[in-house]
Amino acid sequence: MNSERMKTGNQSKAIKASRGTKQAVLALCMAAFTVNAQPQGDARTMIQPGATVQDVASLPYAFDCSALYQETLTYCLDQQAFLGIDANLLVVHFHDEQVSRLEWQLPLTQASYTSVLNGLRKDGYSYAWLFVDEGSHEASLDVLAELPSLTTEAARNQLDQRMFMLANRGDFRTPRTYHFVDRETFSLAQQQSITDTPTWLPSQPRPWVTVQVDGQQLTVIVNGL
Repeated sequence: MNSERMKTGNQSKAIKASRGTKQAVLALCMAAFTVNAQPQGDARTMIQPGATVQDVASLPYAFDCSALYQETLTYCLDQQAFLGIDANLLVVHFHDEQVSRLEWQLPLTQASYTSVLNGLRKDGYSYAWLFVDEGSHEASLDVLAELPSLTTEAARNQLDQRMFMLANRGDFRTPRTYHFVDRETFSLAQQQSITDTPTWLPSQPRPWVTVQVDGQQLTVIVNGL
């Protein structure tokens, strides 16, 4: 009986810790992504950790856009900004009636592309996985999967060089997808043997950020909230 109580108590603590982590990361993401926010009525500053459908639906400029995404719980917000960039749309996805994913749709320009990447790196996010599609040639680099092989400084420098070269392949309009992780997730990855980062990310407890370039649109997604 005592062992069962202890087991239940440990599970409860783990669940609370996971919720606390996600709330902290959501708060960090919202703070990082509300630079130069409008001083009054900015809906992004009102989306708090654990926000429900009703909370988001009551915000200024919010409207139900579930039909566009074939989901029952999706709201969109107009008239938003992201790192000083006027966003076309902020899309809020839900799971179990709570915010699970945030998606900023931005106009694609050299300035917006550079600002997003620089902003993420400045806020402590690192490349976890990169994919670039140049039409006739596709290239990818799984940074987290290569961490166990980085036993020397020379190996680490070589990976940094490969990452830099791939990130700068083509121009800002070249279709690409990047996954970014925060410092804690990067440290967690170093303790595990990861073979496929896109598969591993949804299975681990912390949120991560995806940056996509497709057509004339730049999309930034905070996943796993």
